[in-house]
Amino acid sequence: MMFKNVGLGLCITLVVLWCGIISSAIFLAKLGVAVYFSFVSGEFNFMWLDALVYSVRGGGGAGVVLGVGIWLMAKLEQSKNKSK
Repeated sequence: MMFKNVGLGLCITLVVLWCGIISSAIFLAKLGVAVYFSFVSGEFNFMWLDALVYSVRGGGGAGVVLGVGIWLMAKLEQSKNKSK
């Protein structure tokens, strides 16, 4: 997916993409830790809904900041290239 200009569509795409990536990474990390401790202790104790809510909240906050930050950097670079 290639965007020709740095507009609102790219900003929304970046925010949604990074929110999803970071949320998935947090969820998988929490699941991995639970699986490790299940091998060590012998019981699998993982609260699926709590882990999902925590992952979406953390990924949402970090994804918005990262997505908007990347978009701002691209917007600044585009305006710098236009002025040349």
